[in-house]
Amino acid sequence: MRVVVVGSGRLGSRLASIFAKKGDSVLVIEQNESKFMYIEEKQGIEMLVGDCTDEKVIRQAIKKPADLVIVVTGNDHTNIMISQKIKLIDKTIRVIMRLFDVNLAAVYADLGIEVLCPTSLAIDELLRLPGIS
Repeated sequence: MRVVVVGSGRLGSRLASIFAKKGDSVLVIEQNESKFMYIEEKQGIEMLVGDCTDEKVIRQAIKKPADLVIVVTGNDHTNIMISQKIKLIDKTIRVIMRLFDVNLAAVYADLGIEVLCPTSLAIDELLRLPGIS
């Protein structure tokens, strides 16, 4: 599988390492080159320095067909913009984005972009704890 990870913070870097260790082809895109330091296992991971809000960078990243794009920059609006651009370029690519804003997450899930919302996940887990209702 070919995986593109947009954002090389803690989450993006760990995801890239996990997919690479599984033997997947991985490309990580990050605007801030210094964030590549978070990637533990660089073997098997291609790194591209660029701004994914720029359509040229997105096209370069998916020039070699991608099966999955995971968008995990630190900014909800940036993640939305990038995810929408990817879907406009190629509707067949599976796009998963992280959004912290619960309200935005619900809207974009309805538009065909898979959304992971840490805020919702944390609330769900907290409410499952014994003695909390």
